[in-house]
Amino acid sequence: MPDVASAELNMSVSKQEIVADGSENATVNIQLVDANNNAFTGEVDLTITPSTGASLTSSNLQLDAHGQATTQFTASKSGQYTIQAEYVLDGKRITASQNIDAVTDVKGAVLEITSSASSAVVSDTNNLVFTLLLKSKSGEALSGRALNVKTSGPSKYGALVVDKLPQ
Repeated sequence: MPDVASAELNMSVSKQEIVADGSENATVNIQLVDANNNAFTGEVDLTITPSTGASLTSSNLQLDAHGQATTQFTASKSGQYTIQAEYVLDGKRITASQNIDAVTDVKGAVLEITSSASSAVVSDTNNLVFTLLLKSKSGEALSGRALNVKTSGPSKYGALVVDKLPQ
């Protein structure tokens, strides 16, 4: 019989970071044993914070004879998620948590370019302002990405000035 006073709930994930595309996943591994490596049986309940944008194949896991259980984590929205595990026996609550990052899927990203005017007189004083907006396939704005911008054309001030605007 395992000793609930020395119980330790361990949780690990196969990947610390996944792509938030709704299909890439990370395996969540749970093990509950006591100080003498005696395995517990029963149910472990899992929750995700924040609760939207990610899912588990099962949030109620049955521990096997070795005190182990697994499930899969997927995310469709980027962000940092915390998976919380809880096991309750004889009124004692045993918990563990694990963070996992879901990053935006940049495959198939689209760059939208708009200008401040539809036409301009070529001069060194009449400037056009171009706004570039990088979006994922799902329409989520992608910030913090490096873009290589090249231009051509004569100007005594150089071909291009890039300003970063506050978000």
